[in-house]
Amino acid sequence: TPTIKYYSSTIKQLLKKMPKKVVDYSTEDIRAYLAVFQRKNKSSKVTIDNIRRIFSSFFAWLEEEDYIIKSPIRRIHKVKTGTQVKEILTDENIEHLRDNCIKIRDLAMIDLLASTGMRVGELAGLYWSDIDYENGILNISKSEKHDRVTNEYHISETKNAKERFVPLTDQMISLFKRLEQVRTKYNITSDYLFATTTGHCTPRSISECARYKCAQAKIPVKSIHAIRRTLNSRMRVNGADSVTTAALIGNTPAVNENFYTYDVSEQKYKKELIRKASLCG
Repeated sequence: TPTIKYYSSTIKQLLKKMPKKVVDYSTEDIRAYLAVFQRKNKSSKVTIDNIRRIFSSFFAWLEEEDYIIKSPIRRIHKVKTGTQVKEILTDENIEHLRDNCIKIRDLAMIDLLASTGMRVGELAGLYWSDIDYENGILNISKSEKHDRVTNEYHISETKNAKERFVPLTDQMISLFKRLEQVRTKYNITSDYLFATTTGHCTPRSISECARYKCAQAKIPVKSIHAIRRTLNSRMRVNGADSVTTAALIGNTPAVNENFYTYDVSEQKYKKELIRKASLCG
């Protein structure tokens, strides 16, 4: 799975950059590695703490299996990252984004993200054959991943290794039809849903496109993940249960509830709630 690959590549990087027997690693070695890594890559505290957790699991396993006497990570405490307010988009943000999409391809990307909440890798990995026009269904069964070691892209399974079927709105189906016309006009033969005359759109190029559109629309730069959070939060505000929303965007209910549900309700709605619930009559 992608998580196992990430864990493996992270540990391999340590062994490569600081080659020695596992029994010889000290707490000072790990601290020095993390400090150099953060300075060289300008990594956030969250990234450094993720690496620390991976090393902690690795050395704890070595200790449990009696390969080492004591894990060198024991005295390296969790990196304090603070509480971050996650990005969400307002209705106005979405409209401004759509208004700045001149190309049908870009508009279809934004609308598909906003109506399905799919991950950027899943969007990049879509084929035309994944669209079921007759039943108005989109099959999301794969994702394009970036290998940090080889710096190459490859098609793999989705993050949770599950296939899901998402209903398409009439608006999305209409956009796909228009995208097909563009594909025919410019003789684009790629099997990928989102492609150009020179190749298909990678997760990186799609993310860069989204950031550029945000800049054009003069709104704070939002990540594509912010669209996932926004869609999930909107569905919850409109009465959908966590199990259904989690299934639609490809999360577990617990992850959905803890990391993808935010307050997107308008002040008018809140005022009405307070009026109804007020104890002051």
